[in-house]
Amino acid sequence: MKRFLFSVLFLSIGVVGFAQVAKIPVAKNNNHLKVYNQALNIGDLNTAIIALNYYVAEQGSNNNYTDTLAILYMQQGSFAQSYYWADKRLAAKPGDASLLEIKGVSLDKLQQPKEAITVFETLFSKTKSPYHAYKLMELQYGIKRLAECVATGMAAEKLLKMGAMASFMVKPFIEMSLVSMVVCFGIPMAQNWHFTAWMKKW
Repeated sequence: MKRFLFSVLFLSIGVVGFAQVAKIPVAKNNNHLKVYNQALNIGDLNTAIIALNYYVAEQGSNNNYTDTLAILYMQQGSFAQSYYWADKRLAAKPGDASLLEIKGVSLDKLQQPKEAITVFETLFSKTKSPYHAYKLMELQYGIKRLAECVATGMAAEKLLKMGAMASFMVKPFIEMSLVSMVVCFGIPMAQNWHFTAWMKKW
């Protein structure tokens, strides 16, 4: 159980890890960015968001500061706003993994799991990240798309070949999730004969 909890904790920092906001180099005579950096220095997230909103309104939304604004909103827990800005930027950067992750997490927090699944399916196929596999399984499991969850688990198994660390982090969640699905939800084993054989490999 300790190993499982540690694994979930480690995987859950995937979003937090990329969502650390750095200071922005201040453009000459741009007071909005000066206020933004000052606000970060004192931990004033609300003022930082306001300053970047002014900057984006002034300069247009097609710039990297809009990405930062989406991250700030997500850190604040304002998921409707983080979704808005991430989705807007994805129109210009459709393959950006960080923006896709912000969008997927925001949709999950906004209780739109089907839409979040679509985003994390794209992410997992793109990044092959253990965190994205875990998050996709969690979402599929949450709305009882159990066959899909098993399929994602089998795809995630391939990640374990990347090394012992990946195996240690992903295996406990996959074991618990898939066994729980069979025991608690009664997936017909005739439809999941591959599941039994796959679990024996562990």
